[in-house]
Amino acid sequence: MLLVSVFWSGALAGQERLDRIRVGTVGTTADAGIYVAQEKGFFRDERIETVIQNTFRTGGEMIPFVATGELPVAGGAMDAAFINAVRQGIRLRAVATKGSMKQQVLVVRRELFEQGLRTVAGLRGRRIAVSSPSGAVAFELQEALRTAGLTLDDVQLVTLRFPDMPVALQNGSVDAALMIEPSRTVAVEGLRVARDLMTLDRVLPDFPIGVLFYGERMFQDRDLGVRWMAAYVRGLRDYERARREGRLEEMRRILSRYLRYERVVWERMIWPDLRSDGTFDAKYLRPLQEFMLARKAIGGMVPTEELVDFGFLQMAHEYLRRKGVRD
Repeated sequence: MLLVSVFWSGALAGQERLDRIRVGTVGTTADAGIYVAQEKGFFRDERIETVIQNTFRTGGEMIPFVATGELPVAGGAMDAAFINAVRQGIRLRAVATKGSMKQQVLVVRRELFEQGLRTVAGLRGRRIAVSSPSGAVAFELQEALRTAGLTLDDVQLVTLRFPDMPVALQNGSVDAALMIEPSRTVAVEGLRVARDLMTLDRVLPDFPIGVLFYGERMFQDRDLGVRWMAAYVRGLRDYERARREGRLEEMRRILSRYLRYERVVWERMIWPDLRSDGTFDAKYLRPLQEFMLARKAIGGMVPTEELVDFGFLQMAHEYLRRKGVRD
């Protein structure tokens, strides 16, 4: 409680200062908490100017920029680049959730679906597109295959970027794909070349597919880290209220300023359900690392407490309570 009081006092003392923070994202609806907080002025309320850079293709691309301090905050995945950076002594932590397993969908080519391939068991020997053969997405596919008694050795992995998967399904170069939105909607609803087999929340509920990372600057200025997190939490809460109340058109207007999706995508995609408390279940990090180690993607295991720090979240919630901001 003493620490919270110190951060609270520090925040009040610096009212004239405007901190400038660059935030990296890959530009998906899983970043909704950031976009809502930006558009509704929650960062400005905390005297922070947030500059969003959503031109990165993968979370791994951002890790070097977080390591050098160019990006104090980044949104990505628990991939090998993150774990290897921590192993090398870089001060980098996952500090909040940013994704939803409902948006991670295993799809199959429509032609095969109509021919009767309607279960995971039917994927034996098939070519399946993944964004990485040894990262979190491949781990998710492994867990999905296990539901049918299969392993990754029973299928052929094809590495593709998510935006390239719909065309690969269309031309038959892959038989199935583990996709995220909006690529899934493009394939299933737009091009109509795929059908859903399973959403990954069925096998990995609360898996941290998307997380926020803090770099060195936020650890050096914990007051700033708490204030930024408080604004982000407000963004999560606002998005979740709108989603539960069916106000998706309001969210579409906000998110479309950052995400250039066609109208049909907004209307038919699976909207993420984001945890308004910002946490995720860290129990998955050990088996995920064991998977990466077996596939030689990381050089060794890292203790969970060196990968995750929920301290900023905890202090942000207390900070908001003290300000009288409702849940």
